[in-house]
Amino acid sequence: MQKKKTIKRIILLLLVLILLWGGAFVTDYLRVTTLDKRPLFCLQTDENCYTGLGWQVEICPHPITGKEEYCFSLFGKYIESNITN
Repeated sequence: MQKKKTIKRIILLLLVLILLWGGAFVTDYLRVTTLDKRPLFCLQTDENCYTGLGWQVEICPHPITGKEEYCFSLFGKYIESNITN
């Protein structure tokens, strides 16, 4: 009986951690893509590069319009970008 309770607690803890990670990811994703703000749960690793727990955002100004453009990647795969040439 004690072993089943321990397994249930471990599973619950893993689910809570996954939900927290997902919430941080969605928050940063929405801030960058829809609100044109900097990510909240990322560390700035370079002048225009922000790194989170599994995702990375590159934000740079457009040379002509000056509007900020972004490139969002998750686990090394680009998932969204509005960078123009």
